[in-house]
Formats: sequence, structure tokens, C-alpha cells
Amino acid sequence: MNTRPVDGLDRYTTGAEQWGRLSPYSLALLGYRVREDAEETVVALFYPDPEAAGNDAPELEQRWNSFHYDPSSGLLTEPESEETPVTRSCFPFSTTVIRQATHSVLVGTCPVLRGEDLDPTAQGPNLWRSLFDTRELQFLAGDLEDLRNRVDGN
Repeated sequence: MNTRPVDGLDRYTTGAEQWGRLSPYSLALLGYRVREDAEETVVALFYPDPEAAGNDAPELEQRWNSFHYDPSSGLLTEPESEETPVTRSCFPFSTTVIRQATHSVLVGTCPVLRGEDLDPTAQGPNLWRSLFDTRELQFLAGDLEDLRNRVDGN
């Protein structure tokens, strides 16, 4: 089990699925919504640059689809657990770009998975809250090396 959310960053800084950088954004939203009969996890990033959301769409999709989190990270009352892919709770992830003259918004959504045959580690509609509560938000870091350096005090 990781003791800090940044302990598992090596998975994303090397190898075939290495993450790139996200453009600087001003605001991030992480949540859950019901639209018609569908439940979705939602990630939205607001950029002051009108082109940034379009440039970052493939990167956010890659990050979501390869992201693993520890549901018990930082929670003293939870038993030790293994890292879990977010795709067990919500898949497939898709993005929409909203471009205006002065800004852009990148909205990523994925359907919440439910059912009797579902993996028992799935968080379902509570995935966003679990990620927030356990500070497992590395997939939103603009630059992973910068994140690691800030946490390590470099």
C-alpha cells in the first residue's frame, strides 16, 4: 500500500503508457451526475487558453484509462488494500471539448458500472468521492515531476 498519493507515480513516468503534461488549467471539477437513465463520473477542466482543452483531451483519456488508486490511501480506519484501476468503476471514458474565444473546457465522462457480476472493488457512483477523500488525484497533475518535487520539498 502507498503511504502517500505520489508514491505510485513511477507507473506513469516511465514505460509504454507514460503520461505527458496537461496544459495549465484554472479550475477542476470532479463529480457524479445522472443524465436521463445514465449515471456518470465527470471530470471537467477549465482553461484560460482557448486551444488547451483540445490539446489535452487525448492526454486526459490516457491518464484516466491507466490510472490506479488505493481506496484506503490516507484512511487510518481502512484495512490495507491493493491499488485498483478506476476503469473497474467507470468505463469507457470519453471527452468533449467546449471552445470559446477566451477559454476552453475539457469535460470527461464515463458511465458508472453496476451489476451483480461487477468487480467487488468497484466504487460505482462514489468513485469521485473516494478519489477526493483519499487524495488520489494524481491524474489531474499538470506535470508529474513537478508534483513529486513539491511533495518531496525540492
